[in-house]
Formats: sequence, structure tokens, C-alpha cells
Amino acid sequence: MSAPAATTLVAGLQLQFRIGSSDPWTSAAALTDSSGKASASLTAPATVGAFPFTVMFAADADYNAGSASGPLTIAP
Repeated sequence: MSAPAATTLVAGLQLQFRIGSSDPWTSAAALTDSSGKASASLTAPATVGAFPFTVMFAADADYNAGSASGPLTIAP
């Protein structure tokens, strides 16, 4: 068994948070803090259903682009 990979916390990187997969979608940007975390306020869709939720990072001189997605479910 190998040791887990080291994690580097990076402050000041811009992340884009998005609900939806096509225009119109709701999005907001936020910078990572000193603990590597970011948060943003978004308006949830007004209709019931499942919507894609994505967080994206655009590449910069030091880091490759990356993203993560999951469902956001609005229930009645």
C-alpha cells in the first residue's frame, strides 16, 4: 500500500461555479482562500428537476485546467 499523494493548498485561484449545461445557465466566480477553498452564491433554478452543477478552473501558468460535476436536484 502506498502513501496518499501530498496535497498543496493554493490561494488566489479563480474557480467558476455553474448550474446548467447550456445557455441560460447560472454562474458565479470565486477565488480560493488560504485553505484552498472557494464558495459562491448562485440562484437555483425555479423549476423542479435535476440540473448539472459544475466547478471549473481554467489553466494558468502553473496549473492545468480542471473541473468537477455532479447533479443538483430541485425537489417540490
